[in-house]
Amino acid sequence: MNDDLVKWIMGAVVALVAVLLWRAWQDKQASVDWPWVNGVVTQCEAEVDSPDPHQEFGAKMQGVSWRLRLRYDYEVSGTRYVGDRLRAMPERFPTQADALVYEQRFKPGQKVRVFHDPAKPSSSVLIPG
Repeated sequence: MNDDLVKWIMGAVVALVAVLLWRAWQDKQASVDWPWVNGVVTQCEAEVDSPDPHQEFGAKMQGVSWRLRLRYDYEVSGTRYVGDRLRAMPERFPTQADALVYEQRFKPGQKVRVFHDPAKPSSSVLIPG
């Protein structure tokens, strides 16, 4: 591959990540004013976030983090949705204990408040802000 093509591809990847983070940050700011509806947690499990397979073993062990496999159902204006975000910004936890706090807080079958974007109800969070 020529160097110019690699630079363009890397630039596009960086731009895409920047746009996604910018949108998540906008949701984070706006979510404090979003309306909420009742929902039900269907899944919440702490799991190891997959480390980069290209890193060496020592680097992998240092880079281990935890995340939640989270799902919840909710309905807005007669339409059913499935959400998977705890907060607007991607959530990673440095330790298993940190992730387990939320696993204990959001048990399957539990009723929860689901905060949703009124302009795009499929965009939702359990913890606004």
